[in-house]
Amino acid sequence: MGLADLAVWQWTLFAFVVLFFGVAKGGFGAGIGFLAMPILALALPPLLALGLLAPLLVFADALNLRLYWRQWSWQNLRLLVPAMLLGVGLGWLFFSLISAAGLRLAIGAMALLAAADNLHRIRGGAMRRWPLWTAPFFGLAVGVSSTIAHAGGPPANIYLLPLGLAKRVYQASTVLLFALVNLVKMVPYSVQGVVTPAMLGLSLLFVPLVWLGIWLGAWLMERIPERPYYLFALSALGLSGLSLIWRGLAAWL
Repeated sequence: MGLADLAVWQWTLFAFVVLFFGVAKGGFGAGIGFLAMPILALALPPLLALGLLAPLLVFADALNLRLYWRQWSWQNLRLLVPAMLLGVGLGWLFFSLISAAGLRLAIGAMALLAAADNLHRIRGGAMRRWPLWTAPFFGLAVGVSSTIAHAGGPPANIYLLPLGLAKRVYQASTVLLFALVNLVKMVPYSVQGVVTPAMLGLSLLFVPLVWLGIWLGAWLMERIPERPYYLFALSALGLSGLSLIWRGLAAWL
């Protein structure tokens, strides 16, 4: 299926997903945005969907960086970013050797267990923090899983959510983290022909929806209290884990 073969309903669904991604990236970290890819996969071949969406993610990241500039927790990100960038390179290098289905299952199980554990603990006021020495491992997982299975959000959230950051600091931290990973990923995507000039031109038509979604997401984030916000984010982490497990199993059945 090519761009010329897409029906009106497919473009409509793509527009909805773009808006959904904008809301997620504007106010809800790396949680609910991941759920949009399975929706889009119902209408478009995965590589075509990724080729259309990848440039919009970079543009959304640029808008988000302006919105949350220097409000992130670099104290925590400095432990994640170098390993994450290495993970993107390793994911690209070993793309054909690592099973995307197996990776989805492993990350999905981790996300589901972490969400269940922390949803239980948050009632007592404290989530389970990971030791500092584990940060590079999570950063590596973000880079590899984002490149191979488009699933970088769950490992990032497993590490970041329990830190108990203020919601705006958490949001800004995920913005910077995924701005970097999405920008770096454009190199292998361009080399491999996933993103083409034709796809880039069509993607730019949806930029206003990205802007609207980010504005709505930021507006909602400011109006949700801290505790419900993190309960929602943990629930989204659990749902993303279930989605990953489902997609991993579906690829093997």
